[in-house]
This record gives sequence, structure tokens and C-alpha cells, in this order.
Amino acid sequence: MNIMIRNPKNTALNLMREAGYTYEKQKGDELAFVKRITGEDFPKYHAYTKQIPGLLTISLHIDQKGPSYGTSPMHSGDYDSPLITAELERLKKITG
Repeated sequence: MNIMIRNPKNTALNLMREAGYTYEKQKGDELAFVKRITGEDFPKYHAYTKQIPGLLTISLHIDQKGPSYGTSPMHSGDYDSPLITAELERLKKITG
């Protein structure tokens, strides 16, 4: 699921850190972040952000488990659930 924040109060990096996310990597013009849901490695929130002047886009899903196909990046992800909806609402309050 995605949200767009108009005129965010800070950079994507600072806002996501404020929301409890850890920076993972940069992929093109997107920054990737993760946040554990429990004390275990999985499940975890996985967010990609893209920021241009006046607009921050956050794409969020839940990684249910790690890759299970050798070196393939495929994983078991949840892209639409009540947990994601609630987390996006929380992010809107922090970032807006």
C-alpha cells in the first residue's frame, strides 16, 4: 500500500527514523527501511520512500519470512492488511 505526504516536515530519512525504522539501502531514487513487528527478524515492515520537493511517497508491505529460494530475492509479503493500514495511518501522523 502507498501513501503520499504533501509538504513533509523533514527528510524521508529523518522521518522514518523518527517512526522507528532502520535505514536498509538505497535503490535508485528510493530509500528502503525496515521495522520489526516483533522481537524476531520476521515479520517486519518494509518501506520504500521516494521524495521530491513538496512530496514524500511511502510504499509499505510486510515481509512474513526471509527469502526461501536460494539467492532469489523472492519472499512472502503481505501488501494489504489491517496491520499495514494501521501503520500507514501512524506514519501519516508522524510525517505530516
